[in-house]
Amino acid sequence: MRVLKLALVTGLLGALVGCSTASDEAATGQQADSGAMEQRGSAPQTGSRAESSAETDRGADGGDREEGGSIAIPQPDRQLVRTANLDLTSSNVGSVVRHAQDITSEADGYVSEESSSRDSARLTLRVPAEELDDVLGQLGRVGKVDSKRVRTEDVTEEVVDLRSRVATQRASVQRVRELLERAESVSEVVSVESELTSREAELESMLSRQQELSGQVSLSTVHLTVRGTDVPADEDDAGFLGGLAGGWRAFTGALGAAATGLGAALPFLLLIGVPAVVAWRVILAPRRRRAGQQAPAEASD
Repeated sequence: MRVLKLALVTGLLGALVGCSTASDEAATGQQADSGAMEQRGSAPQTGSRAESSAETDRGADGGDREEGGSIAIPQPDRQLVRTANLDLTSSNVGSVVRHAQDITSEADGYVSEESSSRDSARLTLRVPAEELDDVLGQLGRVGKVDSKRVRTEDVTEEVVDLRSRVATQRASVQRVRELLERAESVSEVVSVESELTSREAELESMLSRQQELSGQVSLSTVHLTVRGTDVPADEDDAGFLGGLAGGWRAFTGALGAAATGLGAALPFLLLIGVPAVVAWRVILAPRRRRAGQQAPAEASD
């Protein structure tokens, strides 16, 4: 009897333990499933947060934010006007001028101004800005460099400001044209046309300045001056031979000056002398002959 009771108690305890284990495993499974669901649900949120953070890191104007939260505004390209002055000396000025023209042409530039003589020349060259340094280097090899100056002017602010003003002025001209279309009376038409002409003139002036700046930026200017070298003297200026040479040069110079003066006076001598000779032979000579013949006759009387 005792053995039967002990067996019943042992069976009940085993059943209770099995139920408890099953309930724990079920709870554990539910927790695992819940955790997996939470992870799957949180993944899109993490992605959205990353996208939101990326959008926040970009500025309203499309620029990226720098460290510290400030917006990096894209800077425009620098607009530079470069001008060079180059002075050369050479024994053959014409050869240097021809080389300068060839160098400029090979660089896709042109000669905008040229003034030359036997012993000097001045040229104004326009070459692409990116070729300026190379052109100056080539020019420096065709003659002796006496001086070289390169000046760079930053006109970026003026270019940007002018671009904005041109856009504003165009919009203003368009508005005035719309007002002209709606004008009804003659006085209104005259007034609006006058305002339209004024604003169009301002716009043309801005566009002209914009084109000028664009040309100065894209093409650099080179002011080239070429001078001939002095020919050394063959004679010594000191001593007897130097004095003799100086005297001979003075003598030939005086002869040259005298010949020049005679050549200048010859037309006047011909103009005055020929009539004077004719008058003397026609008028004065016969009178003297008659006077000479009358004098012996009176003496005989």
